[in-house]
Amino acid sequence: MLSDLEPDVNERPPEGEIAHKIWQWAIDNNLSMLNLAIQFCLRQPLIATNLSGSKNTTEVEQNFVAATTLIADEVWEEYNNRFTDEI
Repeated sequence: MLSDLEPDVNERPPEGEIAHKIWQWAIDNNLSMLNLAIQFCLRQPLIATNLSGSKNTTEVEQNFVAATTLIADEVWEEYNNRFTDEI
């Protein structure tokens, strides 16, 4: 999910189908999956730690940008309306 590559719906049913729906929604709305994934974890009060697994300086910098890029509240509202029951 973090790579912006299209998820394989057959890889882990039903999670693969849900991942593909979220990916397609992000593509249709010109949203970065990396930004969404990192900020989802940062916004979730039940997640105390967010391990990004950066392997080099470039990935650390990309993760910082992903964590600090503004995602409008309306985007999160639409995400929750569309996907909360599925995840």
